[in-house]
Amino acid sequence: MKMKLTVCMLAFFLLTAVLPFTALARFDDGEKVMLAASSARQPVQLKKAAPTVYLTFDDGPGKYTGQVLDILKRYQVPATFFVLGQEAKRSPELVRRIMAEGHVLGNHTYNHNYKELYGDFKTFWTQIKQTEEIVYEITGFRPQLVRAPGGTYGHFDKVYFHLLQEAGYNVVDWNVDSGDSKRLGVPAAQIEAGAVRGIGHAGDKVVLMHDGGARAETVKALPFIIEKYRSAGYSFGVLGPDQSNWKSPVKKMASARPAPDAKWIAEHVLANKTVLFPEMKPLVLEVGNREATLAFGEYELDGGQIIVSLRAAIERLGGTVTWDSISKTATAAWNSRTMQIYADTGKVTSCREANQCVSGTIHVILRAGAVQIPLRDLLKWAGRPVNQLHFTHAEYRVTAA
Repeated sequence: MKMKLTVCMLAFFLLTAVLPFTALARFDDGEKVMLAASSARQPVQLKKAAPTVYLTFDDGPGKYTGQVLDILKRYQVPATFFVLGQEAKRSPELVRRIMAEGHVLGNHTYNHNYKELYGDFKTFWTQIKQTEEIVYEITGFRPQLVRAPGGTYGHFDKVYFHLLQEAGYNVVDWNVDSGDSKRLGVPAAQIEAGAVRGIGHAGDKVVLMHDGGARAETVKALPFIIEKYRSAGYSFGVLGPDQSNWKSPVKKMASARPAPDAKWIAEHVLANKTVLFPEMKPLVLEVGNREATLAFGEYELDGGQIIVSLRAAIERLGGTVTWDSISKTATAAWNSRTMQIYADTGKVTSCREANQCVSGTIHVILRAGAVQIPLRDLLKWAGRPVNQLHFTHAEYRVTAA
């Protein structure tokens, strides 16, 4: 009986080993497990999802922000910039450039003064709103990401965390400190070592660096940091308002701070979410000699990135989109190209002709059967890369080649 059972189990294993398998590719954000493509007669191979590294820069924009952006552009790597209001006011052109090149803006208060910020919540709130208005005047965008100067640990109590969350903000710390702000003149070699510490350990990394102040050594270290994470198999991502990781635990404060009263909370905090939500302004796509307009709802802002309805964007620009509900594949024909986008896997193939195809991955959001993807990625795969993003109080305008 035991022999028969063993033979049966072996036969079952051999039978399943030769069945064909469907390949699943990971999303760019590294959140999906990847199942290796395999032909018939090959066993399935389960691979770990590629981790994501989030490069973040605080205290700018400053003297070295332009050089940081140049390096990110050269390596085609996105990042998240937590700006100070007083610095954004001094260098609005750098704030615009950060957004125009596909990076995400976060709020780092107005002046970084610990004594003022952590004396009471109302002062912290005032600085967040002050910086928010400056960024809005420059870009037409209100950042929901917040990073506390010096981090939340030892600075925030439960009141700070709770009220900022109630107001619609997402507070984000880090789990890797490059050490570039520990003292003046930290050498590039030490910054490199700090930024890649723990690179072999599992999990995503949020790396703290700075572009405000004297950051020549950070600029020197940045290419090494990018290359090191890339060679280790990390993908690069930007932080979003819905990410809840990388918050430090609440440390019991040495002395109690006054909490705002219920009336103040109702007037300022609870009404704030309606201010943060994007206004119902149109998105204008200026591509070549063609112009198309998307209404709010056909696009959305997610952490400063523009997410569009694939069908709405392509059809307004004169193309066509078909949808196969069985394979969950969208086929878009536009700009002398045919793009196939697999909603379940994020795989995208763009072809000029049958023998001129390129493939890769793209972040796909599937909502009620509608495919939504980042506008910048859509235009890139369609052979029309973004030239400029222009945010005003009347409209969002994107121009592409």
